[in-house]
Amino acid sequence: MCLQEEGVYPIDQHYSPLLGGFSLVFSDGRAAFLTATTKAYDPNSVQGIWAPGIDDATCSAVNHKYRLLSFGRQNAETNVFSTDDQTGALVCVFKLKLSSRDFPGCPGSVRSLVWTPGT
Repeated sequence: MCLQEEGVYPIDQHYSPLLGGFSLVFSDGRAAFLTATTKAYDPNSVQGIWAPGIDDATCSAVNHKYRLLSFGRQNAETNVFSTDDQTGALVCVFKLKLSSRDFPGCPGSVRSLVWTPGT
């Protein structure tokens, strides 16, 4: 992950102690997971992993129990990712999409995501 563009900044972030990192949404629509190899988050130990196929992210949420990262998008969809234990990459496990039958037209951007507590 390399973030050197001027004017790009985080607009949404959530920390997960169980995942050991942050879900981030940037002002240019990209989404990422930021983690470190040390608990101190030394700049030399920080690693960022881009969420593949996301260029219109609007918000994020983290499910601690199932170790999932979700990113809401401008097209009214939500992509849910897990981290691959061997490579560390973000892998899309499923997508949530409003059906055109129930929500005709364009329902707009996802503005907020929250995971409900599981039993």
